[in-house]
Amino acid sequence: MTATQRKKLKQIVSLKKRTQALKNQEKSAERQAKRLRTKKLIRLGLLCELTGIIYLPQELVLGHLMNFNRTFTPTMIDEGKRIFESLDQYDSTKANSLTTDDRRHRNHDLITFGALFEIANLDKPLNVLAGYLTQITTSDQYYKNTCILEGTTYFLKLKQEKHQAKKELLYF
Repeated sequence: MTATQRKKLKQIVSLKKRTQALKNQEKSAERQAKRLRTKKLIRLGLLCELTGIIYLPQELVLGHLMNFNRTFTPTMIDEGKRIFESLDQYDSTKANSLTTDDRRHRNHDLITFGALFEIANLDKPLNVLAGYLTQITTSDQYYKNTCILEGTTYFLKLKQEKHQAKKELLYF
């Protein structure tokens, strides 16, 4: 092996190492972003659990969240502050009493309900959202039916889009 061949080989090895290091950095950044998103979704799900709406149908909750701009009033913030202050203490006492399987199931439910906030594009402070969530329990049946209709419509459209995308993959 000549000196130029050795030099080229060293350059190739060095390039591969740099490429691998960049890939590792990207993977690390993706994992960190995923952890942050999971923590955020769990906190949003905790709001749902704390306000008691985690036991309501997802369609109703999603429809209520989609109506945020139309139905939110500034007076809800005070109620939200009171609820938000007890959030961390509530989570630690609740989580300590659960087994591992129960905790996994609970986290799955919390993330599911937290994802509804992402679907509704609600990126508001937690105390504001907590105050807004309490409103659904005092709403009349007409409003609840409207929310269920909106949430169901969204989920049906999503299901239809997935079905259409799957169909397109099969025929191409």
